[in-house]
Amino acid sequence: MFRLLTKILFHAAALIYPALVFYFLVIQKTPIKTLSLFIIAFALLAFIAATSKKKAKSGQSRLYGFLSFYLA
Repeated sequence: MFRLLTKILFHAAALIYPALVFYFLVIQKTPIKTLSLFIIAFALLAFIAATSKKKAKSGQSRLYGFLSFYLA
C-alpha cells in the first residue's frame, strides 16, 4: 500500500512540476534566477534529508535518491 501511494504521489508531482514552473514564470512573473535558486535549494534539501538517515528501509532510500536526482 505504501509503495502504491509513493508511486501515485511521485507521478502527481512530476505532472504538476511543469505547470508550477509555468505559473511562476509567466503568470506571477517571478525572475528566472529566483525560481532556479529555489528549485536548486529544494533539491539540495531533499537530497540531504534523504541521505542523512542512518538506516532507511530499502525501498524508501532508492525512491528518495531518485526523487532528489529527478528534482535537480
